[in-house]
Amino acid sequence: MAGRPGRPWAVRFGVLALLAFAASGPAAAWHGRTHRWIAEAAAGRLPDSMPLFLRQAASDLGRAAIDPDVWRHDAAPALAAATLSDHYFSLERLAAAGWPERRDRFLRRLGEQGRDAGWIGTLPLAVAETSDRLALALAQHRCWPNDRGIQARAIEHAGVLAHFAADLVQPLHSTIHHDGRASPDGASPQDGSHVWSDRVIELSLRDPVGVARRVEPLAIDDVPAASRRLLQASHDRVDRAYAMIARVRQSEAPPPRAVRRYARERFRTGVGFVAGLWVEAWQRSAGIELPEWLAAARGEGAAPQAGCGATSEAGE
Repeated sequence: MAGRPGRPWAVRFGVLALLAFAASGPAAAWHGRTHRWIAEAAAGRLPDSMPLFLRQAASDLGRAAIDPDVWRHDAAPALAAATLSDHYFSLERLAAAGWPERRDRFLRRLGEQGRDAGWIGTLPLAVAETSDRLALALAQHRCWPNDRGIQARAIEHAGVLAHFAADLVQPLHSTIHHDGRASPDGASPQDGSHVWSDRVIELSLRDPVGVARRVEPLAIDDVPAASRRLLQASHDRVDRAYAMIARVRQSEAPPPRAVRRYARERFRTGVGFVAGLWVEAWQRSAGIELPEWLAAARGEGAAPQAGCGATSEAGE
């Protein structure tokens, strides 16, 4: 949202904020490899109660987790502009903007202040909204457990959700200091720190699945509340992240023990959060009553009943 009519400066401010964040190119997120690693490791940590097709889809989930960064391609300018702010949320600006509970209300509130999504980011909304998409897809899977198309959509949603969840546990996605220490006016020096924060993970983990072997899915009963807690925990690690970046910049390989310890902690947190979000969406899907018109729209003979498929075997 660009602000209310009659405030062209707000439009310019929002566009410039988005462009400033985008200017760092690959630095706008974990490298694709780390997104893939987190999703693949999370698939291996799912309990047996989860659908078998998800537990066996590690490779597909890992590749789907890369997609939101592909959306920033120059060939898709409308999509890039619409989704760019979904990759970050600057907690320093929370007091002024308020917590984003729903996208329409949040953008309206920002517009009333002469700001837009690029000023602070919408990452918590991306997590909540994609979680809803996954829950709806899994509710349909409960009704039509052998439908490969539904399974493919669920895998896509789960992978995209993994991407945004991993962004949320990356400390430099929680701050105005996303690529070097920002100046008092919030401008980023774009000094390459963000790329180096990704290298901290890539240089430190030789066996990502092994690192996550004992990780349990995070118990989640409220997705926005869990996102807020983890985002604050990420923000609390911004100074530590910069300390680790400085040490890796001084000597890439092998990373010092403190760097490896930090990388493992962030990676495990990401895996637990992703797996927990997937489990929460599956559990929530059991209580979703699909609309009566859906079966007819699909060409099925009977309308789905409340809770249909909820008792089907996870291994179907």
